[in-house]
Amino acid sequence: MLFRSESEFRNLSNQTKSSPTESLQSLQNKQSELQDRVQKTLEQLGQLKKDNQALPQPMDFPNTQTFEQNVKQSMQQTQSELNKGNTSGASQSQKQTAEDLSDLQKTMEEAAAESQEAEQSVNIQQLREIIDAVLQASFRQEDLMLQIKKLNISQPQIREISRQQNQMKMDIKTASDSLYALSKKAPQISPKLRKSLSGIQHTIQQSVQNLVNGEFPKSALNMQTTMTELNNIALLLQEGLEAMQQQQRQQIDRKSTRLNSSHMSESRMPSSA
Repeated sequence: MLFRSESEFRNLSNQTKSSPTESLQSLQNKQSELQDRVQKTLEQLGQLKKDNQALPQPMDFPNTQTFEQNVKQSMQQTQSELNKGNTSGASQSQKQTAEDLSDLQKTMEEAAAESQEAEQSVNIQQLREIIDAVLQASFRQEDLMLQIKKLNISQPQIREISRQQNQMKMDIKTASDSLYALSKKAPQISPKLRKSLSGIQHTIQQSVQNLVNGEFPKSALNMQTTMTELNNIALLLQEGLEAMQQQQRQQIDRKSTRLNSSHMSESRMPSSA
């Protein structure tokens, strides 16, 4: 919306400058129409800031007050020049409005890009922690499976292994809940992986039941299945992590390109001697 208004103000500035014979009323009508649209956009921006502050965890929002004030002042200056019949001055202030809108839009875009980068970094760290939890569960499951194969039905370790299995089931549920929350923010994470983790919890419960019943081979088979599924999920999560890291690198490259373009534009500006 701001980009469109910026372009329209530039076009109107050229019209005002190159068509001094056009009626002032027509120019004033066009100016008023654009001003009304920009004013509504600024009001929506203000409401967005209020809504953001009402959130339990407000997002970082850029301070755009100065840019907004510059836009309003340049639009008021245009109206003043048109009222005086000074089309040359009105054209200059319209051009200034376009530049002020451009500054405002760039500030918003840069803030949005920085917010996305920050959120992506948090998402990547969370996914790393989930992958680590899944792998640790796989290692623990392998260790318990090896213990099962050495057990006799009368050995007291059965209760301890059952306790560890139940603890593992709770840990996997925690990882599953974290993965579900992350999948809402990161499209690289398939929601189906959460269902797979839920299925693993059921398999672990079966292993405990078989263990209590003295069905050690069946319990060991359940554990083998659990370990295999955990490893498969870890591989899929690793693919998602690599995709997120690739997206993060692209965001950084785009930011670097924008900064370089901005510096080049500033270097071309004539010095005010």
